[in-house]
Amino acid sequence: KVATFKGTDGNIAVKTDNGKFSISLNETLTGLKSAEFKDDKGNTATITGNTIALKGKDGNSSATLTSSALTFKNGEDK
Repeated sequence: KVATFKGTDGNIAVKTDNGKFSISLNETLTGLKSAEFKDDKGNTATITGNTIALKGKDGNSSATLTSSALTFKNGEDK
């Protein structure tokens, strides 16, 4: 039988070795709509197609970067 995988868009690597499957993420991810990273303290960085947002563990924004502005928690644009 042949297994068909849909929706991976090249981001998931599926390999076989002696009849065993190995599934992993590729080192370079493409075509994603967003990604969220969280550290062990609960701080997050969220990346979308046009924004990078940093939030503290309380969920409040500390900085936002877009193509037109860098905004810090105090509302000041740079």
